Amino acid sequence: SLHDALPICGGRCMAVTNDGKTLFAGTEGGQYVYRISNLNYVNNNLDNSGTNYNLTTISTPITKVTLTFPGESGQVPTSISVDPSDNNHVVVTFGNYVTGSNHHVYRSHDALSSTPTFVDITGTIPAMPAYSSMIDRWNSNTILVGTELGVFASSDDGATWVYQTGFPRVPCLMIRVVAQYSNGLPADDIYIATHGRGLWKSTTLTGINNISQKQIATLNIYPNPVHDALNI
Repeated sequence: SLHDALPICGGRCMAVTNDGKTLFAGTEGGQYVYRISNLNYVNNNLDNSGTNYNLTTISTPITKVTLTFPGESGQVPTSISVDPSDNNHVVVTFGNYVTGSNHHVYRSHDALSSTPTFVDITGTIPAMPAYSSMIDRWNSNTILVGTELGVFASSDDGATWVYQTGFPRVPCLMIRVVAQYSNGLPADDIYIATHGRGLWKSTTLTGINNISQKQIATLNIYPNPVHDALNI
């Protein structure tokens, strides 16, 4: 079973690619991050015997890859974010204070490759645990990271970071985006869960999809009826 492929330890964080085929999972006991692939081959008909089915025996087996993070010092993985528009773009954060070391935020642009590489993008974020992360679905270069002392934002894929002064200096344990419509336009609200200061909401840290509205009094199209292509 899939459970047999993972170590016996507590799950800490996880994220699934937009197509549902790949799971990234971070564990607490072993302090590892795994990539579990080919989940789309799992279905309810695999096991009719009532016992655990060995997923490694199917024609396209479920596979597990242990991911590596250069410089990371056995810290606990705290969050995993997959870019909604690019399954290869993944951000992973780590907790713990490590003396003389500051490796808490990593990014990959080839997370689905046979040999995925993650680079440290902690940069100017101070040496402290990072607990949560988010990649903006409208702009993949925008990344949010929740830390021990508030939220940091990057608009250049982690090359530089800006501390969000409008947010309290508290541990930010979870970042979630709720997609909805505002005034007829697609928009995202960001919710951040903190330790001790409750739940916060922002509509400014990530961009509303900028689609302009313009009322058109008359619109002529041809040919009519239309098939495959039309002229306006």
